[in-house]
Amino acid sequence: MNGNRGGTCVFIHQYLNKYVFDVDVSIADQVWFKLKCIPGVLFGSCYVPPSDSIYFSYAQLSSIQEKIKTNACSNGCILIGDLNARLGVSVRELPDRVAVSHFSYPVVPDPIQTPNDNATALLGICAEEQMLVINNMQTPDMHFTSKKTFRKGREWTSELDTCFVSKRLVKFIKYFDVIHDESLPSDHAPITITLQPPSPCLETLRSRACDLGKHGAECNFKIIPNNPLVKRPLQLHNVDCDMFVSKLNEQDTQININANVDLDASQLSNTLYDLAYTSRTRGTIADGVVGAEQGRWDRILGEDDQSKLWQAINWRGEITDVHSVEESKPTDEIFKYHFEGIFNPPNADNPDPSELHTNVTIPVLDELIKPDEIISQIRKLKPNKASGPDGLPPGLFKLLPAEWIIFITALFNNLFLSGSYPDCWTSAKLFTVFKRGSKVVPGNYRGINVINSLAKLYDMILSARLSQWFIPYREQAGSQVGRGCIEHIVTLRLLMDVARRKKLKLFITFVDFSKA
Repeated sequence: MNGNRGGTCVFIHQYLNKYVFDVDVSIADQVWFKLKCIPGVLFGSCYVPPSDSIYFSYAQLSSIQEKIKTNACSNGCILIGDLNARLGVSVRELPDRVAVSHFSYPVVPDPIQTPNDNATALLGICAEEQMLVINNMQTPDMHFTSKKTFRKGREWTSELDTCFVSKRLVKFIKYFDVIHDESLPSDHAPITITLQPPSPCLETLRSRACDLGKHGAECNFKIIPNNPLVKRPLQLHNVDCDMFVSKLNEQDTQININANVDLDASQLSNTLYDLAYTSRTRGTIADGVVGAEQGRWDRILGEDDQSKLWQAINWRGEITDVHSVEESKPTDEIFKYHFEGIFNPPNADNPDPSELHTNVTIPVLDELIKPDEIISQIRKLKPNKASGPDGLPPGLFKLLPAEWIIFITALFNNLFLSGSYPDCWTSAKLFTVFKRGSKVVPGNYRGINVINSLAKLYDMILSARLSQWFIPYREQAGSQVGRGCIEHIVTLRLLMDVARRKKLKLFITFVDFSKA
């Protein structure tokens, strides 16, 4: 902004100062920023000169669209400013171009028939970036009536100031108004909007948390008839990676995140599974084609499954039959009651919903999930690990192109903001590993859950954030990256050595919590 032409200046209430971050003023006449209290929403205040001005350039409009694109994987964008765009009646075509049939613009205070150049360019940006004009918009619930925003003298002549909002954010706009006040030292009328951001339902979170560990029949989990809970597992080495990537690029990745997180999560998993299943190589073990000359040990070693290998060889070095081990184990029904008792202890205390609150913002925990976080956790996935009920091996996510990473980011952020967890992620494969003692006692087995790969990726992101926020005491070596029991062993050996050299009494107590 200079003294010879218009510009942009943004004022922030003092109580909002601590929430402002990621401010960008690198582009002339444009101010972009975000608020920690409204995560994922990009706010923009821009000025675009008239198309017949010597200061006008289409590069200004291009930079606006580029900035909106950089925030496409987040919650949306709100753009307000003097854009010198006289939309006129052409704004009524915008709902069809954005594919929303329940929005309309019945009243237009500046009813010109032909939009000017600025308006034509901005309408094109709205169509590509899925944005709508709030001025004069009528939804099934509200009507944001508007007025002319520019005056000459005392007469209001045209509507040049506009508010553009991403389609997914319209439902959070609760109020809009154009203020006609001739006492203000400007020939433009101020625009005001009220935004009510989404917040998780704590009662829903509590009720769903209480259901964790219960059998599916006791919860609200709906089983679709003729739809198996567990899909046939795929192995990464049996998938043609080049064919799979080619099918991914051909697949439509138009981001269309719905309010139903269960539907979004299941559709994404089903799509990836179908593409991987049709990309299998022929004549593999996964297709049931096993050579007659291939022996039992060849199959076990070829599958690279350590659990089967250790089941086949006991600690005495004797070769055992896996089937005999299976016959001596408790039945599935016994295991079912055993693990239900562990997951649902009779004296468990449920938290009081009144004690839960979300009025504290912690940036490392509350900021929206970024694509870099997803890529970082995908790199940590072990490609050949077992698949969960969705049948997807974790290694498939290492093949996803950028468009699919953005889609997953949008899905995760929708889950994060709504505080929801898809029902299709609450089922898991339960495996039992024998520890010691009698093989007929279910308490002598350790249960291992294998969840969906997509759910595992989401949980890894949340776990990584918690690890940055909460750092346990130095004495805890377990469950810490790069640390382990060997630290305590070294410490104990050093204490024993000091006691022996100085001839001191040393008392050592080992405490082992059963099934801790």
